[in-house]
Formats: sequence, C-alpha cells, structure tokens
Amino acid sequence: MDTKWLVALTAIVVALIVGIIASRLVRAVMSKESRPEVVQGIAKAVASLVFSLCLIVGLVVALGVVNETALEQLPKDVVAYIPRVLSAAIVLIGANILGAIVTTVLEQSLGHVSTTMRRRVPAIARGIITAFALLIAASQIGIDTEVLTLLVAAIFFSVGLSAALVAGLGARDVAAELAAGRAVKRLLNPGDMVAYNDTAGRVINLHSVGLEIETGDGQTIVVPHSNLLSEAVHISRAEPIVDDRDESV
Repeated sequence: MDTKWLVALTAIVVALIVGIIASRLVRAVMSKESRPEVVQGIAKAVASLVFSLCLIVGLVVALGVVNETALEQLPKDVVAYIPRVLSAAIVLIGANILGAIVTTVLEQSLGHVSTTMRRRVPAIARGIITAFALLIAASQIGIDTEVLTLLVAAIFFSVGLSAALVAGLGARDVAAELAAGRAVKRLLNPGDMVAYNDTAGRVINLHSVGLEIETGDGQTIVVPHSNLLSEAVHISRAEPIVDDRDESV
C-alpha cells in the first residue's frame, strides 16, 4: 500500500478514536446532575458536534496527504458552498419556529379531546412541516430530491389511506350501533331491570350507541346496544311500555 494512503487511513482512524473519546467526555461533563437542565438537554447535540468536528479534521488531513491540490481547492469550494448551506439552515430554522407555533396552537385548541389525540395531532403536524422543510433544504444544498419527494408522497398517501379505512370502519360500527339502539329503545325504558350473561342492573339511560346500566354494587356501565340484541336478555319492567302506535289507533 502507498505510504500516502497509509498515513491518510491512520489520520482517519485517529480522528475517529479521538472523536469518540472527546464526545463521550463532553456528554458526561454536560449531563451531570449539577448542570442546569438546559445544558443537560443539549449535551447529546454538543457531543455529536464534537465528534463531527474531529472527523472533519481527520478527513481534511487525509485529503491533504493524498492530494495537496485538492486541499488547496477545498477552501474555495467551501466558500462557494456556504450560501447554499446558509439557505438550507434558514429553511430548517424557519420550519422549526413554524412547527413550534403550530404545535402550541393545536395543543390549546384541542383541549376538549382525549390526551392521546392532544399528543398525536400536534406531533403529526410538526412532522409534516419538518418533512417539507427537509426536502426544501436538501434541494438548496443541491441534493436530488426526486426520490425523497416520491418517498414522502408515498408515506403521506399510506397514512391518508389508513386514516380513511379506520374512519370508514369506525363509521360502520357506529351506524350498526345506532340501528340497534332504535330497536332497544322500543323494548326498554329507564328504570327497567335487565340481566344478560353475568351483567345485571337497572337501566339509567338509553344513549345513541349504548345502554347505561347501574349494577348492584353501585357501578355504572355502558353496554353497546348490539350486545343486547345478540344475547338472551331478562327484563323486569318498572312500568309498562306504551307504544305510540297503539295509542293512535
């Protein structure tokens, strides 16, 4: 092997070892419990930056050993490339700010929904903003984003299709419960006693998709209407059911 390549390889290996040691030391020092939370929060990012800088130094040394002409041209290329990097950085910073604003607005406007939805919806919105920002930043740097664009489009299409299927299946179940509820409401009134399987109690209310029952131990449960129609149910009337159709005859 040529001596130049051996020296270049040695420089890269040494840079990797130094980078690993330095990054671990930085992370350990910044992650101490005595440090402020802000410092602890950026410890991982700073350690990664230290490792990257050490690796860059090793690569530059290796390049200078292998090809001095390329090393002389490197500063000019870096200077010419800086505007693209700055443009990409501006896009990513702007996307981060926009994502934080959107997340805050969504968290405040979704106060009436479940905790899971309050976490997922802002996270999805921020992920979409970040994905588009990464595509724009990559195009600014000069990376061909056609494949990435197709990949992101495929991901969004899959997520949209999955959401549509879930919504459709959920709507079908709700429609079935509503239809069953119309039949149950003709059979039961609040105050009736019902028993089926291992469940027994007094009917408190008849909701659109379920029957609210108070059990003997004081607990309240909601039973889907479809369960009552698919099982044998014992009913003790609190009062006779009056059929409106009979009164009109």
